[in-house]
Amino acid sequence: MAFAIPFAASAAVAAAAIPPNIKGSRAVVCPPGVSPITSDGITPSGYFGFKFTFICTYIDQLTDDGYSGALLCSEDGTWIDQPACPGATIGIYVSNTAGTVVTGISIPECIYLCRDNAQCLTLSYYKNDCVLINFNYTTLEDVYGIVYDNDGLLITGF
Repeated sequence: MAFAIPFAASAAVAAAAIPPNIKGSRAVVCPPGVSPITSDGITPSGYFGFKFTFICTYIDQLTDDGYSGALLCSEDGTWIDQPACPGATIGIYVSNTAGTVVTGISIPECIYLCRDNAQCLTLSYYKNDCVLINFNYTTLEDVYGIVYDNDGLLITGF
């Protein structure tokens, strides 16, 4: 004796078997060749949900601490930061009136201080002066003047 499966039940079983990275009849694919900011990594092609991890090259050179970031292939076929590397700019220094100043420390020590302080969103470093700043770069640019100096370093995105 053969058993018949009701149509609604068979449709539900079929829908459950479709992987989440399939939209309609096409797989969602993120493009290859995307290079994350402050990294030498280049993405391969990936399907929705694929996570590409990479070393944060510039920050890692300063700290030798194995900073890494990740890009996630989103459901619309674009790569999104998950989390991003901190962004670094050489040649910019922010006046020490913008945040808490710690003097006499190295660049890696300054980065560690900011990373370990939940309120630190940006740091500025110049001649052994570390400035921990509790707002992002846009606010920093709008509220405080940025002083340009060839030896300065500004890192944001913690």
